[in-house]
Amino acid sequence: MAASDNGHVGVVDKLIQHGATVDLHDKDGVSSLMVASEYGPVEVVDQLLQHGATVDLQRSNTGYTALMFACKGGHLDTVKVLMEHGADPLIRSLAGVTALGVASTNEFPDVCNELNQPDRTTDVEYPETSTEKEEVVEGKKVPKGDYKRYLKIRALRATLWRTGKRKVKRKVKAAIETLYSNLN
Repeated sequence: MAASDNGHVGVVDKLIQHGATVDLHDKDGVSSLMVASEYGPVEVVDQLLQHGATVDLQRSNTGYTALMFACKGGHLDTVKVLMEHGADPLIRSLAGVTALGVASTNEFPDVCNELNQPDRTTDVEYPETSTEKEEVVEGKKVPKGDYKRYLKIRALRATLWRTGKRKVKRKVKAAIETLYSNLN
């Protein structure tokens, strides 16, 4: 894992050639792919995936995936590589948070936008027969059918939070809270 953390592509390659298990993890369930996704260069992530690392393996004590770790660090290129290898952006952590929620919380709008692309699996289909008027998304109650709108609001909020001044942040926060209260 230290080689993944420090981005030593050559060392990772030698370890794999000598039989190292790519999905080996520590006592907390952190795999080399997770470490590389959060700290290492994208080349190590790609190398581990090419050698069979499980893309959606979840950390045992948090439920985080490699995609969530990449989102936590704001590593857009790593997010793209993980998605190309089939990472599921809809997997939830033990706290119920998706990769988009992690990127939004850590204020990485470019990562939010990547996860929110039309070709990503963020579309949720609801049964026609459902009588529920709302659902819980990222810990918030959202009216049925407003899932995409909610995600766009989160991405916008992350963008404004990163670029805005303190006074603007307060106004935006108040506007978002008003919008959320109107949705509920």
